[in-house]
Amino acid sequence: MHDEMEKMGRAEMRGGVREGEREEEMHGTSEAEQQLREEVEVLRVSKQLLREEVEALKTSDKRAREEVETLKEKLAASEAEIKMLKTLSRKFTNDGLRKAVEEYCADE
Repeated sequence: MHDEMEKMGRAEMRGGVREGEREEEMHGTSEAEQQLREEVEVLRVSKQLLREEVEALKTSDKRAREEVETLKEKLAASEAEIKMLKTLSRKFTNDGLRKAVEEYCADE
C-alpha cells in the first residue's frame, strides 16, 4: 500500500510538472501569439503606407504627364513662331537687298 501511495504521489508530481510545463508552454504561446499579432499590425500599417505612397506616386505621375504635354504644346508654339520669324526675316532681308540694289542701280 505504501508503494501504491508512493507511485500515486510520483504520478501527481509528474502531473504537476506536466501542468507547470503546460502553463509555461501556454505562457510562451501567448507571448508568441502577441508578438505575431504585433508583427501583423506592423505589416498592416506598412501595407497601408505603401498604398498611400503608390497613390501619391500615381497622382504625381499624372501631374508630370500633364506638365510634359503642356511643355510640348508650348514648344510646338515656339517652334512655329521661330519658323514664322525666320520666314519674315528672309523676306525683309530679300526686300531690303532688292531695294538697296534698285537704289544703287537707280543712282548710276
